[in-house]
Amino acid sequence: MADKKKDNAPVALDELLSMLTRLKLTAIRDQLDSLLDQASRAELNLREALGMLCSAEVARKDERRVQMGMSIAKFPFVRTLEAFDYDAQPSVDPKQIRELATSRWVANGDSLLLLGPPGVGKTHLAVSLGREAILRGYSTLFVPATGLVTALARTPVLPARQSSLRTWIDPRHQQPLGRRMGQRVRRRRRGNRDPGSPAASQSRDHDPRRQLPSTFEAPRRPG
Repeated sequence: MADKKKDNAPVALDELLSMLTRLKLTAIRDQLDSLLDQASRAELNLREALGMLCSAEVARKDERRVQMGMSIAKFPFVRTLEAFDYDAQPSVDPKQIRELATSRWVANGDSLLLLGPPGVGKTHLAVSLGREAILRGYSTLFVPATGLVTALARTPVLPARQSSLRTWIDPRHQQPLGRRMGQRVRRRRRGNRDPGSPAASQSRDHDPRRQLPSTFEAPRRPG
């Protein structure tokens, strides 16, 4: 009974805040009093109050994720699709833009190309669609065309040679390793001796293979 009462003992505020910090529930920690007052005024039960606390935490994390994504994207300015003036650009189909805002084309690995003269809203749409992609969890990076061309120009490009592989392949490398090593040893031994030197002639004279007779006669029995 004592252990049960100890487990049901109320948690001090400082201890509760410490646990929320350890669990990285910073939204609930920072808004704890206001969230509890809101749950009390709405007469929520424990499950409903817990759902409200979790919703506040998820909203805070999503907000920070979007802020981080917008910072990484390096947009020149912030634009939204709701602020785009479709009346000024009748050639732009709002239905098609709403479809692109779902970012399914990103998931499918498709490319999107916006064409038109300057001042028709291409950058506005590009930034807005990039923002929608960030809201759906994708990473976005805004790079101007001039910056992209400059980066590509600075990238070193190695010349492609059709015969480069063939040039670096030694025909001897296509033979077995043992045969290749034996050929190298024999070539070194032959190359180190001068054919006209006495040592070379003496080695040829004392070569057992050269002294073997060409024919062999069996010994005869005596008379």
